[in-house]
Amino acid sequence: MHRIMNFLSLSSLIDRGVELQPHEGVAIVQQLIHASADVPLIRPFGPPTLESIVILGDGRVGSRRSAATPAVSEIGRLLDSMLPSGRGPVPGGLRYAVARALLEVDAPPFDSLQALSASLERFERGDRRRVVRSLLARADGVAPRLVAVAASPAPAATRGGFAWRAAAAIIVAFAVGWLGGRRAPDEPIVPVSTTTVDLAAPAATVEPPPRAANDDVRPTEMYSPAFSGDGQTIFFHTGGSRAPRSALMKQSGADGTASAVPVVDDGARNYHAQPSPDGRRLAFDSDREGQRAVYVADADGSGIRRVSGSGYAAVPTWSPSGDRLAFVRAEPDRPTVWNLWLLTLATGELRRLTRFSYSQTWAASWLPDGRSVVFSHEDRLLMLSLSDGRVRSFRTPVPGRIVRTPAVSPDGRRVLFQVWRDGVWLLDLATGDMDRLLADPTAEEFDWSPDGRRFAYHSRAGGRWAIRMSFG
Repeated sequence: MHRIMNFLSLSSLIDRGVELQPHEGVAIVQQLIHASADVPLIRPFGPPTLESIVILGDGRVGSRRSAATPAVSEIGRLLDSMLPSGRGPVPGGLRYAVARALLEVDAPPFDSLQALSASLERFERGDRRRVVRSLLARADGVAPRLVAVAASPAPAATRGGFAWRAAAAIIVAFAVGWLGGRRAPDEPIVPVSTTTVDLAAPAATVEPPPRAANDDVRPTEMYSPAFSGDGQTIFFHTGGSRAPRSALMKQSGADGTASAVPVVDDGARNYHAQPSPDGRRLAFDSDREGQRAVYVADADGSGIRRVSGSGYAAVPTWSPSGDRLAFVRAEPDRPTVWNLWLLTLATGELRRLTRFSYSQTWAASWLPDGRSVVFSHEDRLLMLSLSDGRVRSFRTPVPGRIVRTPAVSPDGRRVLFQVWRDGVWLLDLATGDMDRLLADPTAEEFDWSPDGRRFAYHSRAGGRWAIRMSFG
């Protein structure tokens, strides 16, 4: 006696032209993330692939092979393989989730599949199995395959359940669809609460690891360039987010031929060096006290003190007058949500600038009058007036692609920014026009020279992360 069960291969479904709607993809991935609790199936080893994914007639999702212990990065890779490679209708929030899963953005990684699932809940539309059944009904032009699965006699371990639970060919896997659908409305971006931090306390001392006599301090990889006020020196850091240590460095000379020298190299992970407009101080973020926070030091790296208060904070930028710092700060109860804050150095007053309930803002880039900043949030660039909270919003030029690391030109007319995995774009603030400048998909974290004729950025175009220069 045999029970006949219908299922469709997801790869053949896609190959035949059936496009998943965003909420259908959400239903698929949410089922698969939680399948270990809902449907305890056999789990042979091997990463999930498009070809292995199947959709059953009752709305459940399975696979012919799967990893026994899934990794967030595997979900990210699979999700990325299912997204349109061109300018398809993929929400920016989904692109950002992929980037976080693949550790391709400077943001807190998902620490579990459950955390990834929670970030996708805002895209759901009703019961997950019902949504998948609707997908099958919509795919009536594709003939399902019929698979004969032995239902009797059943092994003792599977009696009373579905016979396919015992079949090694039908197992739980992890699949991700084209996410989108419901999105939280735009959050208010207004100057709201303020607090005060103690700027006098010195930072905790970090004991540097022992350095061998022949330990060369010259960097092998370079990130996050920042010009000095006279344009003759570039500051940067040496280690990525997963490196055991990162030093703040500077390299003088307009032609870039001088040797780089360390400014802060104490064994901590130090990032995003930002010289003050007058050249007397240096702002940066560091994990020297356990959790990343924003610090200010003298120009030579001495006198380091924490200025961001408690909690996670990063990516500081100076106001043109040098009296304020803007930076991102994590929400205390939601560490993966970043908002923008403003610090007045003379008083220690901290002022919240944004109140998003999801995702991360990126550091503010100041307009030359010091009255407004430009920052990014998912698929938008936003220009915020600090006096009255008015906002201008610019959508990504590539639908579905997130935008990151904006940098306002010294004349305040243009904004460089990254379109994730697409290249470097330039926004004209007066007209709203956007043009693509560079095709390098790895170029990011830009800084203009003071004369506005060039800009620096880091890129992996040559096989390793390095500082590069281009003309604007």
